[in-house]
Amino acid sequence: MANTEQFRQRQARFGASEQGHQRRFNQLAVGRALLFLTGAFVTYFLAKTYTELPVIASPALLSFVAFVAAYLWVLTIHQRVRYQRNRTRFLKDLNADEAFRLEGTLTRPELGLEFEEPFHPYTADLDVFGSRSLFRLLNRTRTYTGAQTLATWLKTPASFSEIKARQQAIAELTPKLDWRQDTEATAAMQRSADAQSADAQSANQSTEALLDWASQPENPVVNQLWYRAARWVLPLLVFALVTAWFLEVVPFATLFVVLVFNGLVLGRLHSVVKQAVDQTYRVASAMRSAAAVLERLESESFGAEKLRHLQKQMADSPAAIRRLGRIVGALSYRQNPYFSLFIGLPTLWDVHYFAQLEHWKQHHRHDLANWLAVVGELEALNSLAGLAFAESEFVFPEIKTDGFDLKASALGHVLIPTEKRIANEFNFAGNGRTMLVTGSNMSGKSTFLRTLGTNTVLALAGSVVCARTMTCPLVQVFTSMRTQDSLEESTSSFYAELKRLRQLLELVRQGQNGLPVLYLLDEILKGTNSRDRNGGARALIHQLHETNASGLISTHDVELGDEAVAWDFVENYHFRSDLAPDGTLLFDYTLRPGVCHSFNASELMRQMGIRINAEF
Repeated sequence: MANTEQFRQRQARFGASEQGHQRRFNQLAVGRALLFLTGAFVTYFLAKTYTELPVIASPALLSFVAFVAAYLWVLTIHQRVRYQRNRTRFLKDLNADEAFRLEGTLTRPELGLEFEEPFHPYTADLDVFGSRSLFRLLNRTRTYTGAQTLATWLKTPASFSEIKARQQAIAELTPKLDWRQDTEATAAMQRSADAQSADAQSANQSTEALLDWASQPENPVVNQLWYRAARWVLPLLVFALVTAWFLEVVPFATLFVVLVFNGLVLGRLHSVVKQAVDQTYRVASAMRSAAAVLERLESESFGAEKLRHLQKQMADSPAAIRRLGRIVGALSYRQNPYFSLFIGLPTLWDVHYFAQLEHWKQHHRHDLANWLAVVGELEALNSLAGLAFAESEFVFPEIKTDGFDLKASALGHVLIPTEKRIANEFNFAGNGRTMLVTGSNMSGKSTFLRTLGTNTVLALAGSVVCARTMTCPLVQVFTSMRTQDSLEESTSSFYAELKRLRQLLELVRQGQNGLPVLYLLDEILKGTNSRDRNGGARALIHQLHETNASGLISTHDVELGDEAVAWDFVENYHFRSDLAPDGTLLFDYTLRPGVCHSFNASELMRQMGIRINAEF
């Protein structure tokens, strides 16, 4: 629990710093108000006192300028203190969240459900997404692109070279706690309240709309002669006519005619500007977050090849992305009717900023998707490095590229807190082999299958795993654990399981990136009678033996386990329960070789009030 204490100490330190900044913030707020009132009073008093002097020579003008300058100076300090307060607040919350994770409480609101796929080989069974999930445990991203990248890594096994590159990068990032948390806090602070409350689907649609806009060629209208001329001539003409009207040199009708002409120019561009704004303005805050992440990446020196490669890919991107955010933000002002009437119309605001937006696209449209990918990768690496730092006893697994060799010592489930976690030894090798896991109810069979699957998913994402040592082959994980009936599809749970097993056989037959399959099947064919269950399981095991797929099958079918003793491609292991003298059941959740012949269903039913030996 040493890391928990470290996070709590950091939480307390940043909390104290936040309180100090808050006190100074409050003092400056009072000071600003007093300065404003004092300046207004002094200026008014001087103006009344020296009425005989011209304005340019009046002490009131000097007082006004001095107090405005002083007010702006205090305002600048106030904004700086606000930033420092918000930064320490975010860092306090980050460390509180880290401590809660180690204690088994997941507080981040993002569940990752938008990344779930209905027929994915394993995400539903292994709790990759959801309220208590691998994604929620790992997630330290602050952009949609980062969350999407992390989800993709958890759904798709990486290549051997990519896994090694990620491991090297994560190992370098892990001890950089201050840098990692500063990066996350800086990105989070750039997000507006609207961006933080927006749902994931909206964020995805906004990002897709932005990339779609960037992929389109520049609008040719911005390079036409009439557009370039109108962009500069008409606003200058309006300014000159406004001045002349104030001086009563020209009538208002002349100015009105030019303003009407400006309106016609804006009207001609209305649809294209509106489309561009619709595609870009909702991600302005996301762009600021992305720029903040890239600036942090740019400012650090790294030795890991992957991190250095990311730095090369993002060259000059922070300034460009921030400029895009400013342009998009300026264009979004057009949604305010008063701004559009009194500023947008006379200055041709839309014309100016639409031209800047199109020129930005001309120069950077081929880079934007790549820059966002860099942000996503860095945030995903930061998430995995956060796990490696928090769980300092976790290790990087050794990845094997030849054959099927899956083994681990002190293997535990990453979602179970340390004080409750039971670790097991595991050694399983060879293609076409099956491990049958028998055992009594609640003895740990399903949890162990998920433990093995979850750690394999982590290993193939480049992460550390919950083990003392682990050797993992490059495999495609496939599970069948939570098959359910469906009223909508008129599907029974048994038929749903059969469809899932057919998906497994198709996956094995077709291959997935040339990888062997690691299957994890819980309570196989549980929806049918014992004779069909035994025969079906036996047939499936023999069929899978003829392939390069290997895996674990949990079952209550003792006869199947006894029969499989004679098969040289099947290994029997079990979990058991013991009955204490007082009648309570004891579980040690330890994997042992052999078939389990002691079961606890009768005792459990008795404890629930069912009279097993009653005569009818």
